[in-house]
Amino acid sequence: MTKPTLSLRVRMVVLILLATVPVMAVAILLPSRLAARSLRDAAESDLSNVATRVTENVDAWDQTVVLLLKTMAQNPAISGMDPAQQRPVLKRVSKVYERFYLVGVSQPSGKNEARADEEAPRYYHDRAWFIEALGGKDVARQAVISRTTNAPGMVVAVPVRREGKIVGVVHVGTSLNDLSQQVGALKVGRTGYVLVVDDRQLLVAHPHMPPSDRLIDFASFAPVSSLFKHGGGAFAFTDDKGIRWLSSATRAQNGWGVVSLQQEREVLAAANQINLFAGLATFGAIAMVAGLTWALAIRITRPVLAITRSAVGLSEGKWDIRVPEARNDEIGTLARAFNGMRDNLLAGYQAIEERVAQRTEELRRSNADLVHAREIADAAASAKDEFLANMSHELRTPMTTILGYTDLLADPTLSSEKRDAHLSTVRSSSRHLLAIINEVLDLSSVEAGMMTIHPADVNVRQLIEEIVSSLHPRAFEKGLSLSVVYARNVPTVIRCDPMRMRQILYNLLGNAVKFTERGGVMVNLSATPVDSNEMRLSCRISDTGIGLTPEQLQRLFQRFGQVDPSASRRYGGTGLGLVISQQLTRMMGGDIAVTSEPGKGSTFIVTIVGTVVAVASSQEPSSEGDIAPAPTSDLKGLHVLLAEDVPMNQMLFTTILEKLGATVKAVGNGREAIDAFHATGRTDKPFDVVLMDMQMPETDGYTATTELRAAGVKTPIIALTAHARESDRKACLDAGCTDFATKPLDAVQLVSLINRHVRQQNFEG
Repeated sequence: MTKPTLSLRVRMVVLILLATVPVMAVAILLPSRLAARSLRDAAESDLSNVATRVTENVDAWDQTVVLLLKTMAQNPAISGMDPAQQRPVLKRVSKVYERFYLVGVSQPSGKNEARADEEAPRYYHDRAWFIEALGGKDVARQAVISRTTNAPGMVVAVPVRREGKIVGVVHVGTSLNDLSQQVGALKVGRTGYVLVVDDRQLLVAHPHMPPSDRLIDFASFAPVSSLFKHGGGAFAFTDDKGIRWLSSATRAQNGWGVVSLQQEREVLAAANQINLFAGLATFGAIAMVAGLTWALAIRITRPVLAITRSAVGLSEGKWDIRVPEARNDEIGTLARAFNGMRDNLLAGYQAIEERVAQRTEELRRSNADLVHAREIADAAASAKDEFLANMSHELRTPMTTILGYTDLLADPTLSSEKRDAHLSTVRSSSRHLLAIINEVLDLSSVEAGMMTIHPADVNVRQLIEEIVSSLHPRAFEKGLSLSVVYARNVPTVIRCDPMRMRQILYNLLGNAVKFTERGGVMVNLSATPVDSNEMRLSCRISDTGIGLTPEQLQRLFQRFGQVDPSASRRYGGTGLGLVISQQLTRMMGGDIAVTSEPGKGSTFIVTIVGTVVAVASSQEPSSEGDIAPAPTSDLKGLHVLLAEDVPMNQMLFTTILEKLGATVKAVGNGREAIDAFHATGRTDKPFDVVLMDMQMPETDGYTATTELRAAGVKTPIIALTAHARESDRKACLDAGCTDFATKPLDAVQLVSLINRHVRQQNFEG
């Protein structure tokens, strides 16, 4: 006896429904679920935006009151603590700010003798806001029930200081009605609203806040409790009436909390309608598919069972099953078609397996490449973040010193010794800040491809000695030796870019001195012929400093980081110097190589290719010991025309030049500079040198220089400009300027520049 089985018709209906219903359900219901999620996300975003706006309003409202109180506290009439002088000030404030129901000043005893109103004096010695302000708190706040309005208000107080001591407390009591009105003006759908609590979690603003003679504690309100315990953000909760709410909360700068709320059912109303329609559509689709399947099953006869069994076998992976093809009717045709389908499925399945294996291998390789690329990107982002943080520190550090010591210099009682020391500190920090800015600008020029090389004749020994001399005081302070050794084949003069060569060597030598605590720094110069005219100059800089690990060497020339952020904090610097130096050496046909050992020191080898102009007269190697700084030149007997439109800069440059012995004629624009030449009745040489600011009103430096050159003036004209880009330098030289100097000016460099061009002019003349 065989077990009863379901009919073919039933099984076909069940099979097709099982195959189609999940797909239809997903296709119809998934969009509704996504719509609900989208509506919820949008509502949370709107609530967050509303809470943020209200927080900004609360901050502005609070800061207005705090700023007013601090201004009042600094008023001499208030800080004098004379009630007769204080009352007019308090009345003016009360008249301007009508929402203040209390404006007054209290003595250290708590007695409020000076008030804007005519009320009798009161004692506030037991008030929390008075105790906190008198104790030195910058701003004290307390929500209270106003005796004047018998409604919730806020008292804000700040200490009054005289000669650094607290002599009283100035305070205002302000109504919270306007804050509640601002909150009530914000619409959050039909069911939403916004409320504000103070730092003690007492309700201070609500769109429907009724008059009350008590302060309402909202600490147990779910979003407020979550805000003060776990921080702000989105928060969903159910109230005591079973209503589900969405909320977003933020904290203001004064510690107050802002909560925006909206009922979840309002947010999801549209999604619920979509769900209802989706359910009906799904039910209708299932019913339609079931009816069509049942109608089709009726037309199938029992011989199809053989094909069904074969299909079941194929579905189980039994590819060796074939349906008999003996019949010549429709069933036979179906059997032959089924067998053909089986063959095609088998071939397709095998092809798919091969394709899947191929794609899996490709995906594995692709994933490996993506993981590697992500690691590189994450490392670059981390290095960039560290660079920005370090750059912020490096810029703020000298700026803090400059501002702080500038304030100290304003003290009229400061002794001359301390004034000189403070000025030296300001000058040192200013130069440090300028060096940082120059490094950033140089890196930007290199990255943008705007940095160019300007070859000129360079005396190698003189250049090296200038750099070593400038670093000698720093090395002497640390007790370090600083010496130079020249190989016999080092040429006397080569042709390369002197400014960039000086920048590279100064940066590397400066680093060697900075990172060396004991021992010394040795510079070895040698040269290797490239061809008959060119030499590869090699400068080997060795120190006995802290050294570098192999991992640090790999990161040494990265653009957005230093080899060790902790070392950066200890020794200072932006980490850009080596990057710029490497780029510049490569532009000059060379490179920088490094060898190092932790704790034993480092060796940097710089190579630069240049054309030999003159060779050394001696064929023996020479050595220089510690080199002292060269003395500064003066400008005695020189007549200087200074064109500068800023009076402070004009006074500064004139003072510097006259102090060095020069006679200075100062004018305020380019037209006056031209007139100064014509006023002498001669254009050959009424002045020894012209210092020309390039950005001036009426007639700028470019136009004035062009007109002077057109009139036959051959006097050296040195451009003064705050723009340090290569394009600015070219524009100045194209206008006819002899040379280019960037602001702020270094007195020693300026004197050297003036003397060089005056000597050259006298030699040529």
